[in-house]
Amino acid sequence: DTGHRSIWILPVLQCVWTNMHGFSFIGPLILLLLLATDLAKDKCPMPVLWKTHRRLDSSRRKTLVIVTSLTLVAFVINPQGLRGAVYPLSVLGPLSGKGQIVFDYIQELARPFSWKSVLDPGVFLPYKVLILVSLFSFRFNSRRLNLWELFLYIFFFFFSLVAIRNLAYFGVAAAFIIFRNIHTALDHGKKLPPLFSDRRFKSWGYAACLAIAVYFPGQEGFRYLSATHYRFDTYDARGILWGV
Repeated sequence: DTGHRSIWILPVLQCVWTNMHGFSFIGPLILLLLLATDLAKDKCPMPVLWKTHRRLDSSRRKTLVIVTSLTLVAFVINPQGLRGAVYPLSVLGPLSGKGQIVFDYIQELARPFSWKSVLDPGVFLPYKVLILVSLFSFRFNSRRLNLWELFLYIFFFFFSLVAIRNLAYFGVAAAFIIFRNIHTALDHGKKLPPLFSDRRFKSWGYAACLAIAVYFPGQEGFRYLSATHYRFDTYDARGILWGV
């Protein structure tokens, strides 16, 4: 909320983020997207409800401009200045040539799936389901679409297609957008299909969500516990956890 006083802490958080992680450019990008979409509502033809929904007034727009400017300044506050701030962007570029070997053999930098595995349920099925559900949420809330959330979704979607390590960013953004779209639609009189109001469906839905919340983290946890590495000094394999 650009009208809340807590927005003024963003430049401070950005300064900390810049000195901790390479993807800190996402912070200013999100604010710039918000400014761009608000400007688009003034300049571009679109449905009336798209223009008026969550539109910034002059006071909030001024606040957002100031905070965005301060955040951009905070983005370059690091030991290397502008060079350090843009360095992570420079290493995202080598997707071809000699740099391609990095993306081919380091698992977290590999693409989540290829054209051949788009329909393969064994390849990142939860990710694909999340894409479908989030797209449905835009359809469900199509009358009062928030352009900023749409552009945010598009950015994180393509960002997630670049490397497996980026899936978490898309997951957070998509979950936020799904709940916002459904809440906005229901708040303005949109009705869910009768099936979703059925008590048995709700019970099974809660159980399924609980099972998913336990199963997938547990699966990854067991995979981590069973992982090993080879020690050349002792010529044996040790578990990652506690070296056992």
